[in-house]
Amino acid sequence: MNLKSFLNPVQVNECKVVISDRFIDDNGSPEKWTISPITSSEDASLRKDCTRKVPVVGKKGVYIPELDTEMYFKRLITACVKEPNLNLKELQDGYSVMSAEELIGKMLMPGEYSELQTKVLEINGFKNDIELMDEAKNF
Repeated sequence: MNLKSFLNPVQVNECKVVISDRFIDDNGSPEKWTISPITSSEDASLRKDCTRKVPVVGKKGVYIPELDTEMYFKRLITACVKEPNLNLKELQDGYSVMSAEELIGKMLMPGEYSELQTKVLEINGFKNDIELMDEAKNF
């Protein structure tokens, strides 16, 4: 084993992808979205923020952690999307929302959202969303 391999991993850079043909630039071409990966520490923080304690049925006073996967995916996506800037007030005002998570839900149609989610999972090293869903259930 070569220690150098672990000290100098191949860097995963941001990528630019077309998520929708509905957002057109001045030249008539679809706008590309810029997506960057997050670190494992950032992911852990997202998971923690999206986890709540729920009561165990039939066991009074006993709670277990449960990941709100819908909120987790929204926050993961908004953490990874760099362009367009989903936190830009003018963009949020244009869709009458007050958060990046709400904005992404209003901006994109279901298939577009699914495409963006897939790209975000890929750039973060998840083989597919089934793997992530299994991890989310076991969190």
